[in-house]
Amino acid sequence: MTNETVFDPVRKKHVKATPEEIVRQALIKWLNEKAGVPISHMACEYFLKANGKRMRADIVVFGKSLEPLLIVECKSPKVNPDKRTAEQVAYYNSRLKVKYLVMSNGLKTVFFRFDETTDRYLETDTIPHYTNM
Repeated sequence: MTNETVFDPVRKKHVKATPEEIVRQALIKWLNEKAGVPISHMACEYFLKANGKRMRADIVVFGKSLEPLLIVECKSPKVNPDKRTAEQVAYYNSRLKVKYLVMSNGLKTVFFRFDETTDRYLETDTIPHYTNM
């Protein structure tokens, strides 16, 4: 393990460059540059309490009124975003109730959106631009 760090523009500090952190930083960049999410509307390692447990969501995106819109769960490239990852994100979402969920290990990224007609999360190709969330 090295002592390398990367600058996190959300937390405004250097953090240890773990494999999961590299994935998180790539997603922050993608959310900002491609999906139009302002850095100021993202939180990293966002603390929340669900069913009496303290937890940390990797990235939470907030709307213009600071309502949570999206949860991102990042994994190391060695960890496949699978059913366990989905359950972890669902657990976070039991508290935040967002419209969009993202799971990624940097090699595979899976997007979900809440479908009000079926009352379920459906896999989708991507998430909309921030202005349409």
